[in-house]
Amino acid sequence: MRRRFLAYGTVGIFTVLFGSLIFLGGSTGCYGDQCTGTVGEFGLNAGEGRLLDPNTWESNLQSSEWLSYSHQRSWFIRVKGFEGRDISQVFVYISPDKDPNVFQQGTYKQYTLASGNLAEITIAENGRPGVTPLVQVHNDTCADYYTRIVVEAYPALPDAGTPDTADTGTNQDAASDTGATE
Repeated sequence: MRRRFLAYGTVGIFTVLFGSLIFLGGSTGCYGDQCTGTVGEFGLNAGEGRLLDPNTWESNLQSSEWLSYSHQRSWFIRVKGFEGRDISQVFVYISPDKDPNVFQQGTYKQYTLASGNLAEITIAENGRPGVTPLVQVHNDTCADYYTRIVVEAYPALPDAGTPDTADTGTNQDAASDTGATE
């Protein structure tokens, strides 16, 4: 009886170990240098990005070819037009097609809003007077996509202008206010 238990126990352990090695060796994913990433800069040159309105910037037209967003890709984006402003939101759209808005074979191609490891977002140099905000978008996966990035900023504060020199600083109503309420 004891001999049979040891035999079955040894066979069981061997099967579990062998199965684990097959699973680990045959699984897909990032290992080794398969997912070595790349880095790109965007927004520095003319024609790279544009303002849709005073508070919204886009990397490219929705109906144009999108940016390459390959595995482990980081885009460092200078958002021109938002100097000195705080970024409120960054939207990263991804598609397996470089032009997802083309009508082919009776249907449009597809795109979606990225999240999680597909769109790791870092906002730097944000809200510093005279400095163009820097946004980093990183694809921390081994999958290749194309992307369109939309950045929104908080509305600009109105310019206070120069103080009125004719204002003496006195307020007749405030001077007669005794602080009592009725």
